[in-house]
Amino acid sequence: MNRFFKRLLKKRNNKTCQDDDYMLRAFPTVITSGTSENELLEKPQIAIQVHIYFVELMDEMLEAVNNIIYPFDCYISTDTVEKKEIIEKQFVPFCNAKNIIVENIENRGRDVAPFLCQIKPVIKKYKYIGHIHTKRSLHTDFGEDWRKYLLRHLMGSPEYVKGVFNLFEANPDLGFIMPDVYPVIKEYVKWDGAKDSVKEIINKIGLDIDLPNEPIFPTGNMFWARCEAIEPLFKVGYTMKDFPNEEGQLNLTLAHSIERLWIYLMKAQGYSYRICVNKITKNDKKSRSSYNRLFVYSGSGMEKQLEEYGKVYRHSYENLSIDILKEYSQIVFVDESCLGPIDDLENIFEIMDSQEVDMWSMLAKPIYFLVLNKKILESSIWERDWKLEKKPEGLCQYLYANLMKEGYSFKTFIHESEYIDQWVHTDSPQNELPYEFLLLGDPFIKKDAVDSLESMEKERLKSFLMQLPNEERITELYEKFI
Repeated sequence: MNRFFKRLLKKRNNKTCQDDDYMLRAFPTVITSGTSENELLEKPQIAIQVHIYFVELMDEMLEAVNNIIYPFDCYISTDTVEKKEIIEKQFVPFCNAKNIIVENIENRGRDVAPFLCQIKPVIKKYKYIGHIHTKRSLHTDFGEDWRKYLLRHLMGSPEYVKGVFNLFEANPDLGFIMPDVYPVIKEYVKWDGAKDSVKEIINKIGLDIDLPNEPIFPTGNMFWARCEAIEPLFKVGYTMKDFPNEEGQLNLTLAHSIERLWIYLMKAQGYSYRICVNKITKNDKKSRSSYNRLFVYSGSGMEKQLEEYGKVYRHSYENLSIDILKEYSQIVFVDESCLGPIDDLENIFEIMDSQEVDMWSMLAKPIYFLVLNKKILESSIWERDWKLEKKPEGLCQYLYANLMKEGYSFKTFIHESEYIDQWVHTDSPQNELPYEFLLLGDPFIKKDAVDSLESMEKERLKSFLMQLPNEERITELYEKFI
């Protein structure tokens, strides 16, 4: 277990019964579509600031930036002349921005100091600004996944970016948009010694606000903002010299304080903020009926939904012959412990089928959902195991364990579940964190999940579900089980 999880587990074990400020953050705003009919199409009113420290992640930044469908200017910071030259050759020619400015800035203050110093002279030129960076969080096992999560919920597609700016344009008091807390670090959203520093900065700006026990902030420091709402911070006059030399600090720096400042800067000025979730999917159903897939479903309530993605075997799997199974290219075992799907499964199948893996599941522990592909289905080992007269109740786990012993390859769709398993010590972390797993892309909810939720978290889950497409189906699920 790395040092991040050791610290996280210690905090979890020492948790008190104080009010949980994490629950007090805004409910999610789910974006499922977007339109582009607004004045932002007329001239560049948007800037995006990109801090590129790891140039090997430059293509990922470029893809995100090019999802902005409105005229925009792009400001790029990096820390060496060599990196600047690479960016000018490999990023600038392919970026859709109207104007692109690349600057070499001293390696201090992580992504925060370059953002402040590069944007300070130009912030009055724009109405909106976004900030992203090549975040890796090398002190963790999940830095790559965290970065991808933040980018998906900030500028994951052109349609999503449209939805973000529709919100800004329709709500003049909206000052800040950020992704929800990355679920893996839910219990690590802390001041980490920055509370007094944040209060001091707010006072320097000439504002005042009471700060809660624990902060609400864009964990990872990527966001969209209304320029006039964040401009007061630029007037404080911070320079690179105000930030310490880079030594891998995890807290107690000015950059960490500013990361925790944004929401309280909004509130002190009368601006609001939104937590936005990207739920835009392809919705292409043309090829679904042609796929040779069988769902072995030991339950009721999801038959019609699963039939959109293949044939469904509704009887007891104990009566399912090996001859029937051999007729299919893919077998999916789903048990009765979950509800859904609330998302388009075809998008998930496309992602996992492209990886050429022998079997896969939604979670690291394949308790309720397991997919077996052709290599397994054609093997003598599979035929031998399936012909056993008595199979255990936990069929998915049983099959997974046996096939792993035989050396078949396995992958997890939501690989964050591997990290969450390290600090949520239950057989099914979904029961404790249903909303968080939905954020990560899980299309199912465990039936037992909501029993232990606080009332605020139940309302958060309800708010999320009721904003999804297929309102009739979602309402049915909510009213029946939640």
